[in-house]
This record gives sequence, structure tokens and C-alpha cells, in this order.
Amino acid sequence: MQRRFWLWLLPVRYLTARSDAPVEHVLRRLQAVVEPKGWLRNPFSCSHRRYSGTVTADAFSLVRRRFVTTRPLPTVVGRVRPDGAGSAIDVTLRLPHFHLAFLGVWYCGWLAATVAMVASALLHGFQWACLAPPCVLAVAHGAVLRALVIESVWTRWLLEDLAADPR
Repeated sequence: MQRRFWLWLLPVRYLTARSDAPVEHVLRRLQAVVEPKGWLRNPFSCSHRRYSGTVTADAFSLVRRRFVTTRPLPTVVGRVRPDGAGSAIDVTLRLPHFHLAFLGVWYCGWLAATVAMVASALLHGFQWACLAPPCVLAVAHGAVLRALVIESVWTRWLLEDLAADPR
């Protein structure tokens, strides 16, 4: 599939890994690293797994567990499908729905401020304050994409570990 440049601007990432292991084997390995979702969690327990979420017969949805979260962690939604003699793991990383809704409203507000500042600059002459809204918008979007890039590295490591076939 051909990737377009503007897709990197969206807060979503797509990853695929291929494995020589059958689908059932990959799902068993995935269930070994994912614990069920829960509202309460003992932070002093050492028995927690690295990810929390759900694993079904051919799909999964999980989030990386962290004791302290300083950035929104993307949801990893994927499907394990047969691929020749082995299997393929297709994954989509996206921000949680609440974060996407918040970013949509926030971006629209900053975009409206940017349009107003540009109109003011065209009518009344350029002022350095006109650069504030687009700069803040760019920095905020960069922070969101940075979080996705960092989490995509963690997810790629998970996929490589799942795709490995230790028979």
C-alpha cells in the first residue's frame, strides 16, 4: 500500500507484522502479555502485565500500562489473520475517542484564531502576535504526533516479539 505524506499528519498509525506461527499460537502469546481491563489496580503489585485490554478469537484491543502517564496513550486495535502458512498481525494505533474529540474542538478553536489573526494582519498590517496561534497549534500537534511515534516504537517491539516463532 502506498503511503501519502499527509497521512503522517493524522494522529493514527498503521503497522503490520508477519509470522510463521499459526494464528492460534500468536493469539496465545498475545494473551500472555495482556491482562483484562479493570477499574482498580494495585500499584504495588508486581504481577501486572505490560498491556491491558481484550483479546478475542481473531482481534484485540489494548493499551500499554504505565504507572505514571504524562501523555495520552494510544489504543492499539488489531486483527490476527491467516497469511499463507503463517499469520499476519495488522495493527492500528489511534488516540482514545475522548482525546480525539478534545483535539478536534481545540484545533478548530486555534484554526479560527489563526484565520482571525491573518485577516487582522492583512487589514491592519503585520504584527508578531499574528504568529502565536499557528505556532501554538503546530507545537501541540507535534506533541500529539510525538506521543504516537513513541508508542508506535513500543507496539512495533510487541509485534516483533509476537511474530517471532520460538518453537
